[in-house]
Amino acid sequence: MLVEPVSCQQAWYLTREAIKEWVEGPDEHMDRIIRAIRQHGGVSGKLRRDFPVLDDPVLVERLETIVAEGFTGIGRIE
Repeated sequence: MLVEPVSCQQAWYLTREAIKEWVEGPDEHMDRIIRAIRQHGGVSGKLRRDFPVLDDPVLVERLETIVAEGFTGIGRIE
């Protein structure tokens, strides 16, 4: 089976949709969560303050995994 490379845009969309299975909110909020996790390597204290749902450590671990898997091979943003 041949696996085609995923573009950053495709990875972002698929990751956003995967996060929406765990957290409700508009795309802008999902994008902020994705961007923060990619930039900081995890959920920051500021992100937790802005999104109280992220106080759940099980949820945080799941979202960090979703983002890491969603962007495997794409690289981290600065």
